[in-house]
Amino acid sequence: MTQSPDRFRFFDRVRAAVILLVVAFHVSAAHTGFPVYIMEANSHMGFAFFNLICNAFMMNTLFLVAGFFSIASLEHSTRTGFVVSKLRRLGIPWVVGVVFLGPPMPYMGYASQSFDGLSATGFLPFLQVYFGSLFSSWTLPVAFTANPVFHQHHFWFLSVLLFIFCLQALSRSLWQGWLGRTADPRLSLRPTVPVLLGVVALVTLVSGLGHALVPDEAGQRVVAGVLQVSVVGFLTHVIYFVLGAIACRAHWFIDADRTPRSLLLWIILAAVAITCACITVWWVFGVEDAPFLDVFAFGGAMALTCMSLVILTHMLVFRFWATAGRGSDAVSRNSFGIYLVQYPVVLAVQLLLLSWNPFHGIKWAFVTLLSVGISWCLAEFCIRRMPRLGVLLTT
Repeated sequence: MTQSPDRFRFFDRVRAAVILLVVAFHVSAAHTGFPVYIMEANSHMGFAFFNLICNAFMMNTLFLVAGFFSIASLEHSTRTGFVVSKLRRLGIPWVVGVVFLGPPMPYMGYASQSFDGLSATGFLPFLQVYFGSLFSSWTLPVAFTANPVFHQHHFWFLSVLLFIFCLQALSRSLWQGWLGRTADPRLSLRPTVPVLLGVVALVTLVSGLGHALVPDEAGQRVVAGVLQVSVVGFLTHVIYFVLGAIACRAHWFIDADRTPRSLLLWIILAAVAITCACITVWWVFGVEDAPFLDVFAFGGAMALTCMSLVILTHMLVFRFWATAGRGSDAVSRNSFGIYLVQYPVVLAVQLLLLSWNPFHGIKWAFVTLLSVGISWCLAEFCIRRMPRLGVLLTT
């Protein structure tokens, strides 16, 4: 994989694979038994552990891929041009998503509960309460969702990524002085186990210090409520973004000698990490003022889980899904559009099928596949093939 088209196809595939997993993640949330917008009658603790593990690595993988693609984009643009490009490709979808796609999601949650808690069932009165919670402590009267106030939902990823891109543009000369240019010889750093475990150690340290120094409530909104992410989460995303930039310049997963070779080793590391994460989560989940060592242990287990699954995702895509194919290219081409629309689609499908209660695994698989299909159709025919909208809402 030494040619540029192959290089970008591979990382497009990684992004597409993770976004498909995001759909499965959002579907399974209804089966965990925890408060979400729509709760299925059939739940199982297995879905909660599935979501715990997915949540550990999915978004960090997307930040890594974004960091990989950012190097060439930054190099071939002025600082202003780079920021304007990202505002167009991320800022506009973020605004459209938060304003138009976000509100129907909690509203569908109310619909699944026969609008219990709302003084009126109309959508417009709901919007007043919903957006009012952005500017005051006035929260939605709801007990079935983890986000009882105004929230960006899955569009938080766009605002955080846009903010990181702006920081990258401001430090453009530092990036180019540190990593060089794409035409320069590749960096000597290899994706060896010690190197990647060093990143795990750094993330664990950041997690431990963050939880010790930053109160939970103060750490949930970094910039005036615009970035709805914890300080620890933000710093972790930055670390993986930088790792993606290093991967680009060091030709990780592109040159044959820059790809981790032992799939079995990373499977073993992932199994150990997931086991530790599932054990340590009980030490901190629902525990007020959990001991620092317990929090630190959980953070370390999650950091190792994240890195091992990030590497496994890349290795599996490299081995089994990196070649050209019409269907695969169609999914990769629309992955960003799928991400934008998939959560409202999932909730709409779950609401329509709320009274259907087969075995939870069957319903989860059916809703996931149907949601992926509908999301792809919307991304392909309502976004990509609309010239003006497609330019703005696809990457």
